[in-house]
Amino acid sequence: MGKSKDIGGLGFRDFENFNIALLAKQGWRILLYPNSLSSRVLKLKYFSKSDFLEAKMGSNPSYIWRSILSARELLQQGLQWRIGNWKSVRIWSDPWLPQPTSYKPQSGNKSLGKKLKWKH
Repeated sequence: MGKSKDIGGLGFRDFENFNIALLAKQGWRILLYPNSLSSRVLKLKYFSKSDFLEAKMGSNPSYIWRSILSARELLQQGLQWRIGNWKSVRIWSDPWLPQPTSYKPQSGNKSLGKKLKWKH
């Protein structure tokens, strides 16, 4: 049933993967539209002192929040900062380099500090 119609199946999607993808899309919307009502409500309730990518589960989280956080890892796999978009970039930890290895600097010299940010 899960095979493509082209090869004789019924074309059903893998619902678990499809659900994770839709939840990751909601996380993407939180990042892309931080002023939307849903983003502001979630931020106030769950990550008022951080950003979505660093948010914790918190105590007594809603089913919606737990679900969105469960898909955050999938979202993070495809995220990459762009220098020049007026956002803060943590030089050592954010994936901002266009290298497919880790997208992070490989230098061992971190004398400038682990939490160093570059602001454009």
